[in-house]
Amino acid sequence: MEKELIKKLLKATGVKEGELILLHFWGDDKDRQILHDFSIQVASLGATPFEVMQSRTVNRELFTKAGDCCFNERYFEIFKNFDAVIDLFAYQPVVIGGNLSEEAMQNYRRYMSGLFGTLRKAKRFTQLRIPTEDNAKEFQMKPQEFIEKMTSAYDVNYEEIRLLGEEKVEKIKNTKKAILHTGEHETLTIEYENREWFIDAGDGDLPCGEVYVAPLEDRTEGTMYFETLYLDDLPVCKQVILTICGGKIVDSNHDLIKEYLMELPENGRVVCEFGIGLNPNIRELTGCTVLDEKMDGTIHIAIGANHMFGGTNEAPMHIDMVGFATISYE
Repeated sequence: MEKELIKKLLKATGVKEGELILLHFWGDDKDRQILHDFSIQVASLGATPFEVMQSRTVNRELFTKAGDCCFNERYFEIFKNFDAVIDLFAYQPVVIGGNLSEEAMQNYRRYMSGLFGTLRKAKRFTQLRIPTEDNAKEFQMKPQEFIEKMTSAYDVNYEEIRLLGEEKVEKIKNTKKAILHTGEHETLTIEYENREWFIDAGDGDLPCGEVYVAPLEDRTEGTMYFETLYLDDLPVCKQVILTICGGKIVDSNHDLIKEYLMELPENGRVVCEFGIGLNPNIRELTGCTVLDEKMDGTIHIAIGANHMFGGTNEAPMHIDMVGFATISYE
C-alpha cells in the first residue's frame, strides 16, 4: 500500500498526536513490511506505534509449547492503556491452520478470548483488511481484481462520507420504520423506533461507507427480492425472495437458500441489521461482502448477532445480504 493512502486511512480512524496506537497485525514474515509501513505513518502523525504480530506459523509452534501458565492476566494487562487498536489483516485473522492437539487449541482459544476481550475495551477499535493475495483467496476473487477494488474503496474522501452519513441519519433518525420496495410486489417493513443509527466513515470496519441500525428484533415483516444474492459459500443465487415474519426469516422461494437458512439456529435467522451503503468508489457487486455492503446505492439486511451495536440478539453469526430497494420512511 502507498504511504499516502496508509496515512489517509490512519487519519480516518482518528489517530491523533500524542496517542499510543497498537498495530495488531495478522500476517507472516513475508508481509511484515506492511506492519512497519503503518508504524512509520502513525509516527508521522505524531502518535506512538506499538507493533504486535500474530503469525500463524509462529503461533502453531508457540501453542504446542505454551502451558496453562502462559499468557495469564499479567500479559493482558499490557494492552489496557492504548488509545486505539488497529487490527490489520494480511490474511484471515484468528484461524491458526495446521493440526494442534485439543489441549493446545484450548490454550489458543483462551489466549484469543483474553486478548480480544481486552483490545475491544480500547477507546477506538478498527479493523482493516490489507489488499493482499491471501485476502483475495478468502473472498474467492482474482488477486488483482481484489487488490484494485479494495484499494479504490479505501481511497475515498472520508470527510465527505461522514457528512453524507450525518445528513442521511438526520433525515431518518426520528422515523420509526423503513419500508423497502423490491422486485415487482415485494415489500419489507423494518421497525427501529428508539434504536440508535450509526455512521461508519472510517472508524469501524474498513473499507467504510454506511449508516446502519439494529432493528427491533421481532418487528420486521414482509418479503424482500434479490435479483442476485451472494450468501456465504453458496453458489451465486438469482431471483431470490425471502419471507420474514415476526423478525425471523421463515421461508424462501429458492430451495438452496431455504435449506441453508433453515439449518441456522433460530436466533441466527433474526433480522439484526438494516444498512445503507455510501461509498462512491465501490461500483458493482462482487460477492465480497465487506465491499458490497458499503457500495453507494445498495441496502443490506443482516441476520444474527446485533448486541454489539444496540440490539439484543446474541447469536453465533452475523450474515449480511446485499441488494437494492426503493425506501420510504414513516
